[in-house]
Amino acid sequence: MKHINGLIFVLAMIVAIAIGAHCQDQDELLKTPAVLSTIAQLHSHTFSVFEDKTEWSSIINEDGTVSTPYSSHDWSSNHLTVQIGSTKAILHSHPTGTAPQPSQGDLATAKKCGIPNYEISFYYIYVAESDGKTVRKVANLSTGKHGVLVIQWVKP
Repeated sequence: MKHINGLIFVLAMIVAIAIGAHCQDQDELLKTPAVLSTIAQLHSHTFSVFEDKTEWSSIINEDGTVSTPYSSHDWSSNHLTVQIGSTKAILHSHPTGTAPQPSQGDLATAKKCGIPNYEISFYYIYVAESDGKTVRKVANLSTGKHGVLVIQWVKP
């Protein structure tokens, strides 16, 4: 009887771990200090008094490191290198005056690369999911005291 009870306990733990892994916050990769810092940098490029509509981009690597935000200064688009299998997600800004949600091009990029494509605008973070169809709001953004970025996460 002890062996059966022990086996039931082990099976219950395996099921709990599996359920926990399945219900894990799919945007958890955004909540590390390195990624939060990059989000703040990208957010700083969303508003310009000069109507600068350039996008800035960064990638989150499989090991959790984040590339330095980059812009090709090509109006409302940007170019970056994604390594399939090594890149976990794309982060990019949408400047004020452009749509805050991911574009059709953002959806196509997410699908082609097979990874989420996060978009940071002045007031929101959205994601174009890797299925190439789904757009989901991830967070509301505001500027708090002393210009500090405040992120209010939306439950997935």
